[in-house]
Amino acid sequence: MKTNKIFLSVVMLLMIMGAVSGRGFAQSDDKRDPPPMGRIGEPHDGMIDDINKTPQERATMRADKMKLDLLLTDDQYKSVYNVLVTEITASMKLRNEGTDRETMRSEMMRIHEDADDQMKGILTADQYKLYKKQMKDMMKKPGDHDNHRGPMEKPKDHD
Repeated sequence: MKTNKIFLSVVMLLMIMGAVSGRGFAQSDDKRDPPPMGRIGEPHDGMIDDINKTPQERATMRADKMKLDLLLTDDQYKSVYNVLVTEITASMKLRNEGTDRETMRSEMMRIHEDADDQMKGILTADQYKLYKKQMKDMMKKPGDHDNHRGPMEKPKDHD
């Protein structure tokens, strides 16, 4: 009997302390936005930055990276930039249409294949080989697109 009174006293004390602290046992009143989500529901810190960028800004970031990694000439850079703007714009439009998952997947594949075909015509054989390696490495970890930002091995020559 005495044990029950002590137990109830402890429970009451904890409830009073919780109420006095202003938070109690309820959820926080913190109205922060949830973290941005990566692919397949995984949080991804860098994604929030990409959401606010225009297709041109995204294309510039990717083209700049490719210029460093693949040693693009100025003409190649301009062509790559144009392909990327087209690819990114088409991808963003498709995402905003709200089509079903399977249709979106097949259309995205088509968009990326078209861009890849154009890249093959712009880049040298060595550059294209490194470009494909970079794309493959980037896709190894879904939702983690920061893993492709380090320098890659350099292509041989711009013949």
